[in-house]
Amino acid sequence: MKQTISVKELATNLQRLTSSKDDIKEMGESAIEAYSQLLPHGSGFDGECYIDVDKSKENRIVIFFEYHHLNGNGYYDGWTEHKLILTPDFRYGFKMRITGPNKNQVKDYFYDMFGCMFE
Repeated sequence: MKQTISVKELATNLQRLTSSKDDIKEMGESAIEAYSQLLPHGSGFDGECYIDVDKSKENRIVIFFEYHHLNGNGYYDGWTEHKLILTPDFRYGFKMRITGPNKNQVKDYFYDMFGCMFE
């Protein structure tokens, strides 16, 4: 069974990182580490993929990832860097925006991949 990541809990744990109390800060750090283990690895997500704590704020969560592309013949065809930005949305809970090039129209795949991952 695939685990999902609660955007609300992720945001709460990112806020804990700013706490002056060590025990609360440690709770946030261990939760962020656990969430990071659930991010995609393999199948093109062969480079870095992490929650960018420094770029995340109380009104957005930023996830950095690299993607290794294949050409039509199945050979690796270069890398692209992207950011997934999650922001609150009153109607749907959160919005996703993915930055970076849309080489081979791969962003549809990214939206599908990450859309199944977050709740």
